[in-house]
Amino acid sequence: MEITSFPTHQHYTETPIPWLRKIPRNWKVFPNGRLFQQRKEVNSPDLPILEVSLKTGVTVRDFDNSKRKQMMTDHSLYKIARKNDIAYNTMRMWQGAVGVVPVDGLISPAYVIVRPKPNTESRYYAYLFRTQIYMNEVNKYSHGIVEDRNRLYWSEFKQMPSPLPPIEEQTAIADFLDHKTTLINDFIARKERLIELLQEQKRVIINQAVTKEIDPDVRLKPSGVDWLGDIPEHWEVKKLKTFADFINRGIAPDYVDSGTIKVINQATFSKGYFDFSDVRYHRGDNLANNRGAVQKDDILLASTGGGVLGKVALFSEQDKNYMADSHVTIIRDSKKRFVPEYIYYILSINFDLINGRLAQGSTNQTELQREWLRSFLFPLPNISEQKEIVVHIQTSSHILDNAIAKSNQEITLIKEYREALIAEAVTGKIDVRGWRKQREKAA
Repeated sequence: MEITSFPTHQHYTETPIPWLRKIPRNWKVFPNGRLFQQRKEVNSPDLPILEVSLKTGVTVRDFDNSKRKQMMTDHSLYKIARKNDIAYNTMRMWQGAVGVVPVDGLISPAYVIVRPKPNTESRYYAYLFRTQIYMNEVNKYSHGIVEDRNRLYWSEFKQMPSPLPPIEEQTAIADFLDHKTTLINDFIARKERLIELLQEQKRVIINQAVTKEIDPDVRLKPSGVDWLGDIPEHWEVKKLKTFADFINRGIAPDYVDSGTIKVINQATFSKGYFDFSDVRYHRGDNLANNRGAVQKDDILLASTGGGVLGKVALFSEQDKNYMADSHVTIIRDSKKRFVPEYIYYILSINFDLINGRLAQGSTNQTELQREWLRSFLFPLPNISEQKEIVVHIQTSSHILDNAIAKSNQEITLIKEYREALIAEAVTGKIDVRGWRKQREKAA
């Protein structure tokens, strides 16, 4: 359904707030201090520990399955959050780390907890606060030495203006968005599961090609490497450092709002493809003598962070104005002793090995050790065979690649629709008060 298919309100009134522009005539605008009150309760050690994340909002922390084991031992310092409060991460509110508290619990003293006043529906405001237009405003009200460390304290949050629809409409909007986002999230989850299955099929094709060659009758020998098993008799097993002369991290960027030099970080390729939609820039206009400069056919490896570490990409852009940040390792060889696609494919099927081998300590401390990578063992046929294997993989996985690309595109489009739908609903650009009756009538 197109957003334009939803009805609009009959009458609107202009506001002096640029990001809001106009609102339905029966809506008002107030500073958040009129809508919420800060909660400062402490000293209740028997409640569950809550956390606030960019992806899921406020949830009960699962210590059994979480890589983040650290927590304060003195629970008396934790703040008490009550069900239906709103909690936000002061350092990540500008990125959407905010949500409705699902149950009474304890939350880090570094976070802010606000209690809704009468005629304030928390779910409606949680949707509003996570829209891009509102997060942009949050950034303006936040303070920090650099953007990534910006903090939004209660003293600034309470001054921020927010629309106030009638309570009945707040509830209707929240119900509507709960329903729609559940359907959309289910669709995304199914597509992501499909992508996982397709990628697993592709990994089987790659694994067969790079460990058993493409000739089923070839004579094999033990490789001496656990993950490899047997390999063709005429192949070698070599450490990466013996056939790649550049295995280095990029550099820490000097970020600017716009420029010539684009920065590649782990998020740029963590989805399995390059996504430059949120590209940032490094100060300067050339990359001479810059160790982080990225060249065509470079292999890029995510080198920090649990769950992402080990993600790999092959850089195929002709543009020379790209650099990798210090969380990305660049692999290349000036002597052309390997086919980049071949080494990329081997690394792509070893994500679990690399991530699991190095996932020690906290998420923030997990990183790829350069010497470990330099000593990683690869099955290495001659260049001609490497090229044949690459062609075989690309031919055999062509249909899978197309299906993966189509699914990723569908996910991108539905996410854009979801964000637009939420923004239009919470700012009153569409009228969803009658959505439930329309749904019942259609059924």
